[in-house]
Amino acid sequence: SNQVCKSPGLGKSTFWLLIGFSIMLLGSEILVRGSISFAKIFGASDLFIGLTIVAVGTSLPELAASIAAALKKKADIVIGNIIGSNTFNALAVTAMPALVKPFTIKAEALGRDVATMWLLTIILIVILLIGKNKLTICKFGGCILLACFCFYQFFLFQMQNIT
Repeated sequence: SNQVCKSPGLGKSTFWLLIGFSIMLLGSEILVRGSISFAKIFGASDLFIGLTIVAVGTSLPELAASIAAALKKKADIVIGNIIGSNTFNALAVTAMPALVKPFTIKAEALGRDVATMWLLTIILIVILLIGKNKLTICKFGGCILLACFCFYQFFLFQMQNIT
């Protein structure tokens, strides 16, 4: 049973790439519209919904890819996915909507959320530099980062309820 795995041709690959891209765009549109409706129903701000539901929803494919790579012991793919995704989100995802229509970043987001992002980046670097295995994120480090994420989400929820 020597089966040769044929790779699909360029045309078929391009077709499925375009189908996947179209479905992703449709899913993104549904996610954004649903999130805005959700925000209006519960009186939550668009910023809160973006920092919670939309952020988690759009990061699930990255999480799945990172877990799959970690299970296959492909740490470079995990790190590349994290750095690449964050770089793309911080630069391209910010720039592209601005090309369509300029927008203003709320002082609240800049002061609280961007500062939190940088603080968590510093915490990540500290986790990578301490411990017996340098440049390794162990289970304890993962727990710390996950706890930081949960605390941040809880904090956002509490702040939303105050305003």
